[in-house]
Amino acid sequence: MPRLSSHPLPPEALRCAALRYIYETTPPTQPAVAPRPKAPPVPRPAKTAPVVEPRQVVGGRYELERAIDQGGTAIIHRARDLATGDVRAVKILKDHAAQDPILRACFLTGARAAMGISHPNVVRVLAVNEPREGHPFAVMELLRGESLDATVGRERRLSSEVVVALARDVARGLAAAHATGIVHSDVKPENLFLQTASYGSGVKIIDFDLAWVPGVEDPAERHGRLILRGTAKYMAPEQILGDPVDARTDVYALGVVLFRLLTGQLPFDLELGATLLRHHVRSPVPPPSWLVDDLDRRLDAVVVRATKKAPENRYPNMKALLSDLDAISLDLALSAPAAPAVADCYAPRSDRAREAARALDSAA
Repeated sequence: MPRLSSHPLPPEALRCAALRYIYETTPPTQPAVAPRPKAPPVPRPAKTAPVVEPRQVVGGRYELERAIDQGGTAIIHRARDLATGDVRAVKILKDHAAQDPILRACFLTGARAAMGISHPNVVRVLAVNEPREGHPFAVMELLRGESLDATVGRERRLSSEVVVALARDVARGLAAAHATGIVHSDVKPENLFLQTASYGSGVKIIDFDLAWVPGVEDPAERHGRLILRGTAKYMAPEQILGDPVDARTDVYALGVVLFRLLTGQLPFDLELGATLLRHHVRSPVPPPSWLVDDLDRRLDAVVVRATKKAPENRYPNMKALLSDLDAISLDLALSAPAAPAVADCYAPRSDRAREAARALDSAA
């Protein structure tokens, strides 16, 4: 039973799964930290889409038919390749992103890197164009279906069998990216596309705009700016503090995605701010079965291991995580994890990361 009277945390603060878990499973001498009240939203400049004329042709061969989707930095059009007659998706940077040297460089670097990944679970990027006049764009295969974010938003949570099948697809695609040295850095349901059965099967990983690519200088550092490369609600401690990333960074994000798909909630369901970032750096992700009683405890083990704070304690790579997902799908026992390499708290690896950690702690 929750000990609601033994802690100073008010019940109305218990809307974050991880906070409730810590609150209900720690002694009264170790109270959880209540989230601060939400700050009013800060107005942001308009992010306008490029002006596109009806049947406009870009790159000399791609006739834009209609807009089919958009995000914060780009708009995606259904287009026809006039050279082949094939239907494609063309992703064009919005005005503000095309004019921002960091966003522009990230888009071009990520799209060009994705061209080098050939795998059924990764979207095919066919061409990248940076015209002298106009906005940069990427040409991709046209996908039919919806994002996993839309699916889980509608269904709230998915069955264990479905989650395992989807996660295996994602893990295979990420393993292929990692084999080329690329770290996606923004694994989240919005960037996992569930294809309509009649047009394909399984999940496609999309949007490599924030990917870490070996041998390519970080454009933010080149321009003397620091940015969070990723989505805060899915970010590993090393991302948040600005330390180097590797395949285990995507392992952490996929663990958070699994938690959401299995429970319908995020482990740290807070607005962007110091409290959210601090919990990803400091607080353990609770086992999903804490919210879903009948959940396979092997899925608990996968999520908890994937989301360890110290990268040394996570799965060493995506193939190891995939091996455990394969075992669950075959109703086999999981591989026995090695003893934790280090105490499970994140130790910053650079002066900049240590300074960031101090700043987060002082914002409490």
